[in-house]
Amino acid sequence: LTNWHVIDGAQYIRLCFKPEGRTVTTDCKDTGGAFAELFNYSIEKDLALLTFVGKKKFKGIEFEDYDNIKVGEQVHAIGHPKNLLWSYSKGIISQIRDNYNYEIEGYKHFSTVIQMQTPISTGNSGGPLLNDSGKLVGINTWVNSSGQNLNFAISINSISAFFYQVVNQK
Repeated sequence: LTNWHVIDGAQYIRLCFKPEGRTVTTDCKDTGGAFAELFNYSIEKDLALLTFVGKKKFKGIEFEDYDNIKVGEQVHAIGHPKNLLWSYSKGIISQIRDNYNYEIEGYKHFSTVIQMQTPISTGNSGGPLLNDSGKLVGINTWVNSSGQNLNFAISINSISAFFYQVVNQK
């Protein structure tokens, strides 16, 4: 799962997995990387579901129940801001904005979003936003740079609705 704007226009998609320990590389070969294909997407929700075949077995990230997400809750982001691979940051949820309209690179989007103080930058898009239990609460998406600490993730309820739509279309 990632943001649609992350893979939009890509000629191919390559997934890289974090190596064990503190080592950080850009070479997918040493971490069991895999080529991926676009399974389905929603421009409106800015989400894309990818499929891939890899040699490693992975445990999925459990989704948090939307009703359990609260303003003031601590959350954690993982991503690659400005190509600084596998960066971690934490902060708190500032607000949950239901049915929110926003625009990224000229495309209009609509979903429930989590406004947070968790630092993210270009390169964090498509990465997970996790709660203290390690459950997925959102997908990091964009920053409103006209203010401070105005960072946003697509909320798990919009992600769940997207998954439901994808399953029922196939």
